[in-house]
Amino acid sequence: MVLPTFFLLIVTILVLGILQAIEMLMGSLGIVGAILGFGLSLPLLLTQLLLLAFLHYSCWQLLPSGYRKHNPAIATLGLCIPLFNICWSFVVFPALGEGFDRCLQNNHLEPGMDKRHLGVVYALILFIKTVTFWIPFVGNTSSLLAFIVFLLYYIDILKSAKSINRIQTPLFSSDFSETPQSEQASTPIQRLLRLAQECEGQLSFAQISMHMRLDPEETNELLNNAQRYGYAYVGNDPDTGAVRYYFDL
Repeated sequence: MVLPTFFLLIVTILVLGILQAIEMLMGSLGIVGAILGFGLSLPLLLTQLLLLAFLHYSCWQLLPSGYRKHNPAIATLGLCIPLFNICWSFVVFPALGEGFDRCLQNNHLEPGMDKRHLGVVYALILFIKTVTFWIPFVGNTSSLLAFIVFLLYYIDILKSAKSINRIQTPLFSSDFSETPQSEQASTPIQRLLRLAQECEGQLSFAQISMHMRLDPEETNELLNNAQRYGYAYVGNDPDTGAVRYYFDL
């Protein structure tokens, strides 16, 4: 559903550009021509905005939840609010790209382009486009640049989503891929408990990070939750004195 939406959005943008050129020509014919041109462009413009919102929401949905900085609905809704969306675009476009980059790197997949910085560039060009749309040459140039960066950004996002979708457990490694699907844990806590069971109820911080392919911050958050739920407690190895996490299994 996402790919058809993406291609339909591209067609809509191209057709809208043609209609805007026609609108400029009709505007030279007087007020009646300008009204007719605007009437032709408005339905297509609304369709473009709806498709863009759906595409952006779908991309957030394709990103595994552990890598999302924002709720998909809130991230998309902020882009639909006039004026606020100018500032919000500098937040959500880099955040979405960064989420996919981190997920790919943690799963040892090729990250492709630097989507975080590409998101910053895209937001900047959209800002320039917004403030210069009324200037004939500058507005047209910024619109063309925005379209090019839009293609680069979302094509790389969709390619990344496809790569992530190829693996069974996108948030973690494939260490559990040989486990029957019915037995695979569905939450990070359950995966942690399964790992602890396999390691006789004792794990180090590094073991958890390595086997579950988590960043240190994510590992720390997961262990804090395990302790809060009473699944684990912190102790020291009796021989080395190193910090260990013990699980009551």
